Amino acid sequence: MENSFEVSFQDGSYTEYSANVLTENIAESLDLLTSPNFSQIGGIVGHNKNVDIAVDRKNAWISHKGARKRVVTTKGWTIEVEFLD
Repeated sequence: MENSFEVSFQDGSYTEYSANVLTENIAESLDLLTSPNFSQIGGIVGHNKNVDIAVDRKNAWISHKGARKRVVTTKGWTIEVEFLD
């Protein structure tokens, strides 16, 4: 899927979503806020990884009680959005 991101859920499952779907969900979340300071989001225009904080691929899995588990975190990652106004 082009311009897609893997999203993890509290139950440990993962699903791939397009940038458009994520943008729509972010916009809906912002609509729930009544502050006039929020604008309409035009789209996700980029992302950044803080290499000092984010978990890298070689450390993305841990062993716990004989089971291999994926480290689930968005720590160290930010998304950049474009506002329409």
